[in-house]
Amino acid sequence: MGVPRLVGVIAAPGDRRDDVTLNIGKIAGQGFDYLYIKEDLDLRGRGSGETAELLRRGALEAGFAPERIATILPEEEAVRQALENARPGDLVIVFYEKYDTVMQVIHDFAEQLSSEQGLMKTSVKLEQVVVAGVKNI
Repeated sequence: MGVPRLVGVIAAPGDRRDDVTLNIGKIAGQGFDYLYIKEDLDLRGRGSGETAELLRRGALEAGFAPERIATILPEEEAVRQALENARPGDLVIVFYEKYDTVMQVIHDFAEQLSSEQGLMKTSVKLEQVVVAGVKNI
């Protein structure tokens, strides 16, 4: 088992100024080992992919390695991919838009792991997933 990694599944509201979104990306790039950048369904006035690209640029400006960033716009897919790529010991932190959707993805993933009786190469314990969100911002 390697050194545990901090994995972030992140997004930002589309109605923030560009410099604010870039700074969110920079901070994420300084704090996480791997980033999965997703986008909220409510784009808040931006085009598809715009906010995600600002986050990506911010992380790169902070010196984050581009090969450790995955931009996966649908929330469910970003969470699923982060879980599938997690190694034992990794901590996956998810900043969500749709709590129930994210919890269903985590539940389905945990069921898949248990049905495969731990044979999956990249198993992760449910306790190693943190779901964080702020409503009405």
